[in-house]
Amino acid sequence: MKVMSVITKFVGLNHKNLYNYLRFLSLMPNRDASKIKENVISFVRNRGPSLPVQIAKEVGLSILFTSAFLSELFSEKELKMSNMRVGSSPLYFIQGQEPMLEKFSEHLKSKEREAFN
Repeated sequence: MKVMSVITKFVGLNHKNLYNYLRFLSLMPNRDASKIKENVISFVRNRGPSLPVQIAKEVGLSILFTSAFLSELFSEKELKMSNMRVGSSPLYFIQGQEPMLEKFSEHLKSKEREAFN
């Protein structure tokens, strides 16, 4: 019990949220961020425009962490993000893959589909 009180005082957590904090730490990737970024870029380069859930599955991370990496790669202009959505998710792609977005035109809403055709 003494160890628990020292941890909670040091970390500034109480017994109610310590479990969630430790669980969060265990979910964090234990790999080099640059390698994860390289894997994401490589996957998108080889596969073409992709959804975050597809990328997450490929790199073996949760959708939350994958989305953070995608956001960072987008801000670094390594990846582009489409305005087209599949459900509520954008497609991520590399410059030059814009023509490949056409295969997702079936996911456009009716008015957008009319303008596309």
